[in-house]
Amino acid sequence: MTTIVDGTTGITFPSTISGVSATQQYSGRVLQVLQVVDSTATSFTSTTFATMGGMSATITPTSASSKILIILNLQGQNRTAGLGEDLGILRNGSNCYTQNHYSLIGGAVASNPDNNGQGGMAPVIYLDSPASSSAVTYTFQMRHRTGNSGTFSVNYATGATGAVYSTITLMEIAA
Repeated sequence: MTTIVDGTTGITFPSTISGVSATQQYSGRVLQVLQVVDSTATSFTSTTFATMGGMSATITPTSASSKILIILNLQGQNRTAGLGEDLGILRNGSNCYTQNHYSLIGGAVASNPDNNGQGGMAPVIYLDSPASSSAVTYTFQMRHRTGNSGTFSVNYATGATGAVYSTITLMEIAA
């Protein structure tokens, strides 16, 4: 397949590939990428879902058959020993994904739940099928598991120098 790179218009792909249907030739391709970087420090103590600072991103799919690959890189800190969290993703205000027993990598939650005050990161990757070509807003929420209490913070790290931030990346994938 020929790919044309032009410094003013980007990359152009041929409109047809001999012997391959139009649906097959574009299936699986990344059509657009959107990334939001959030440095809003947010803490929560609730056992009901709460939105985390500016952890929201909106994408408008080019086709209702497209899928959206969601990649969340959350920087957080368990500020109370022995906590457990659940993470939820809302699509236009309705739940589309919940990860129970969410835990950080490289921080207190993953390595030693009783050693509070350490931060870490935890990626979440989810492929969604919004079935829409209208704007879709994804919002990320967290809660403590039932019976837990204390403080969990996002984009906060004790003794951190410089900004602590999380990223949300949305990729439209042709179906």
